[in-house]
Amino acid sequence: MSKGFKVALWVILGLAIVGVGIYVYLFNFGGLKTSADVAVFPSATTSPVPPFSQQIAPSVQTKYATRITVSSAVLNEYVVDQGTMPVIDRGFWIGTGNYCSGTPLAVIGSAPAKPVIGPFSYSYTVNNLLPGTTYFYKAYAGSDFGPITYGACDTFVTLKSGSPLPSK
Repeated sequence: MSKGFKVALWVILGLAIVGVGIYVYLFNFGGLKTSADVAVFPSATTSPVPPFSQQIAPSVQTKYATRITVSSAVLNEYVVDQGTMPVIDRGFWIGTGNYCSGTPLAVIGSAPAKPVIGPFSYSYTVNNLLPGTTYFYKAYAGSDFGPITYGACDTFVTLKSGSPLPSK
């Protein structure tokens, strides 16, 4: 090998080492993080959010059931605070078990068309209920990064067959 070729190899090797050093500094010591260290909003913005261990779950309230008939009822909830991230899942746990314990008859609800920001109300009509039956239910809400949280347990009783509808 010629002397000029050896010098060129050493220069290229030196530049490669310096380049790796700059990359390591910028992405590990210079304050920038790798994607594994930073969570981002689902809208693909680059606004960082706290790590999972510091996420705040949504705060939800179970509201009174309304429009109760022989076979249906409207369940209502209010999400007081979305927590760290927008709410992407909401609904109700419903069953006939004692005070919202045991296996629910159903977990019902729907994901919003797009994440919901801020306080909001949500209602869901549940059908095919049995007449004269006591149902226990509780609202829930969840975000992309936080755990699902539940409101307090509440009850309603469907009307018995042949009962007149309540007056307005």
